[in-house]
Amino acid sequence: MIVAMVMPETTAVPIVFRDAVQTSLVAGVASAYIRLKNLDERLAISRRTAQCRRASLELVTARRDGSVSSDLEVGQAEVLLDQALTAIPVTEKSITVTENKLRVLLG
Repeated sequence: MIVAMVMPETTAVPIVFRDAVQTSLVAGVASAYIRLKNLDERLAISRRTAQCRRASLELVTARRDGSVSSDLEVGQAEVLLDQALTAIPVTEKSITVTENKLRVLLG
């Protein structure tokens, strides 16, 4: 009778622990997946922004060559393009880190 009372308690602990680990794993995978999707969208936006900034720089440069705008405007356009281009590798690195995290979690 004493053995019967001890058995449910000892088997209950591993089941509860297993459920907690499983829940934590699922939460980690879901969180990483959502972060990955957000990073993918951020990367797409960064690439489109860089394209727009490049076109803007070309326009401002052409305007300067036509004596319609100044070197200051060209410099500003160059800085904006550089900022947009800088965001791309940073986001790509974050994507790689998040993908690796998912690989680890999923085995």
